[in-house]
Amino acid sequence: MSSQKLLGAVNSLGLNSLLELFKTSRFWFNLISAYGTYKVIYYLFLDPLRRIPGLWWSRFTDLPFRIRRFRGTQVQYTHQLHKRFGSVVRVGPHSVSVNKACDIKRILASYKFSKSKVYDNAILDAEEIFSTRKEQFNRLRRRQVGPAFSTTGLDSVEDIILDVGSRALKKKIETGIEKGNGSYTINYFDNFQSLTADIIGELAFGRPFGALESEKPSIIRLVNSTIVISVLDAFMPPVKYIPFLFKNYKSDKKQIIDFSNSCIEARRKAIENNEFSKDRIDILQMYLDAHDLDGSPIKKKELIAEIVLMLIAGTDTTSVTMTWLLHFYLMYPEVYKKVVAEIDQAFSEKSTVIRYKEARQNLPYFQATVYECMRMKPAVGGFLPRDSSSDGIQLSDHYIPPNSELLVFIDGAHNDESVWTSPKKYIPERFMGENGKELAKNLVAFSSGVRICAGRK
Repeated sequence: MSSQKLLGAVNSLGLNSLLELFKTSRFWFNLISAYGTYKVIYYLFLDPLRRIPGLWWSRFTDLPFRIRRFRGTQVQYTHQLHKRFGSVVRVGPHSVSVNKACDIKRILASYKFSKSKVYDNAILDAEEIFSTRKEQFNRLRRRQVGPAFSTTGLDSVEDIILDVGSRALKKKIETGIEKGNGSYTINYFDNFQSLTADIIGELAFGRPFGALESEKPSIIRLVNSTIVISVLDAFMPPVKYIPFLFKNYKSDKKQIIDFSNSCIEARRKAIENNEFSKDRIDILQMYLDAHDLDGSPIKKKELIAEIVLMLIAGTDTTSVTMTWLLHFYLMYPEVYKKVVAEIDQAFSEKSTVIRYKEARQNLPYFQATVYECMRMKPAVGGFLPRDSSSDGIQLSDHYIPPNSELLVFIDGAHNDESVWTSPKKYIPERFMGENGKELAKNLVAFSSGVRICAGRK
C-alpha cells in the first residue's frame, strides 16, 4: 500500500472515530467541565482585573449590570456598589466603574483614553462629533462648530432664541391664564422640551418646529423614538438588521433624517437666491461652510448626522435641566425667594428683557442654583465609557490594565465626598465666590477635558 493511501486510511479512521466521539454525552460533559475549569482558573489566577473589587459574577458577565440599565436603576445600584467596594469597582469581565472626581478628570483630560467601542454604534450610520473615537476628526469638528457657540455666535442668534424660546413660552402661559379666567395648568417638562426643540430647530435646521404651539408636537415623538432606537442599536446591534423589530421607532428615525435632508436643501436654495443673512451664525451654516479632512465639503450623510445629534442631545439635556431646576425651586422655597430677590434687585424694571451677558454679570446666585442643579441631577446620567489605553492606568489604589473599559460614573463624581461637602443636599451657596468658581470645575455634567461638550455654554 502506498504511503498516500495509508495516510488516507488513517485520516478516514480518525474522522469516523471523532464523529462517533461527538455523539456521546460523556464527551460533551467532559468538554464543558474542562472549559469551566479553565475559566475558573483563569478568573482566579490569570485574569488581569482579578484584584479589582466587585461582586463575584462581575468576573464572568456584565448581564446583571446591563439589566439594571434597562430597568432604569443602574445609577442607584452603582452608588451602592461604590459604597461597598470603593472608588473603583468591577462591573463586568472587562469593565470597571470609576467614581472619584480626580480619577475621572484624569481619564477625560486627554485623548489617550479614547471612547470605547460602544460609540461605534452611532445615532446614525455616520461618524459625528459625539460618536467619533478619532482625535483628529473630533478636533476638526470642534473647530468647525465652535463659532456657533462662541460669544459672537451666541450674540448673533440671541434675539431668535428669545423670540422662539422665552417670549413664546410667556405668550403661551399668558394666553392660557386668560382663557382659564386666571387659572392655567401646565406640564412644565413637556413645554420645556417643546421650547428647546423649537430653539434647536432654528439653530440647527434653520426653522422652528412649532412644537410649543402644538398640543402633541410630532417632533418630540420623533426625538424620543430616535433616542430609544439609538440606545437599542448601541447595546443590541442586531436590532437594526431585523426590519420588523421596533418598526415604529425606526420609522420615526427615518422621518427625522428625511426632514433634516429637506432643511439642508432649503438652506442651500436660500443661499443661492440671496435670501439668507450672512450675519447669522448658526450650526447648520457652520457645517455647510465646513470641509472634511481631505478638503472636500462635508458629506450629506455626515451633515445630517451632526444636525440630528444637535436636536436629540440639545432637546433632552436642556429641558431635563430646566425641569429639575424648577423642581428644586418648588422643593426649596427659600432658594426660590433668594433668586427672585436677586433678579428684582438687579433688574427693577419688570418689562426688561434679561440677556445672557447681563445674567452672567448680575445674577451670581441664580447661576449657582443652576450649577447645583446640574451637580445633583446631571442631564446625562450614568456613564461615559472609555478605554484604558495600551499602557493601562493607575486609578487611586488600583492599576487598570490595557484592554479594559473604564465607565466614568458622572453621578459618582458629583457625590465624591472628598470634593463636595454634604453632597446629598441642595446647597447653591457652595458655588458662590472664588471658591465656588474653582469648585464648578469639578462638574462633569458636560463631560470634561478634550471631549467636553461643545454646547456647554
